[in-house]
Amino acid sequence: MDDFSTPGVINGFGVPASPANYIYPGKRPMSSMSPCIIVDQDGNVRLLVGAAGGTRITSSVAAVIMKYLLRKESLTAAVNNGRLHHQLAPMRVSYEHEVDSSVTDYLKQVGHEMYEEPAGSSFAAVTAIGALEQPEPFFDRRRIGSSLTLAKTNKMQH
Repeated sequence: MDDFSTPGVINGFGVPASPANYIYPGKRPMSSMSPCIIVDQDGNVRLLVGAAGGTRITSSVAAVIMKYLLRKESLTAAVNNGRLHHQLAPMRVSYEHEVDSSVTDYLKQVGHEMYEEPAGSSFAAVTAIGALEQPEPFFDRRRIGSSLTLAKTNKMQH
């Protein structure tokens, strides 16, 4: 039931209750979900990406998109390297141990409260298919036991 808010209760992800997400008959819970299909100017699919993991889904998906498409990291690196997450409540940046210390040091320097997540803590598990050259399916190290297959690629029609 952590998808709904309960008045006065902070959920399992550390998020305070929101009146917009209180339980009532017929209500669907608000949730963090951001499946993305990224296409180039010609309509060719360049990246399919989504994640599981509650409130950290959107920051994890955004990080993979930026690392893969803008920074030209391999899909393996984009998905598996350390991540940052800011929940807004509490007002701090959570990060994985693998995040480069130059990044965390800079964020501290400009006034952010930093919190290193314990090893094995839950950042969203990303599933992605990159297609910059050849289709490249990949599943996150953070969630073991799942697989992904790809049969063929298609050019999207507008």
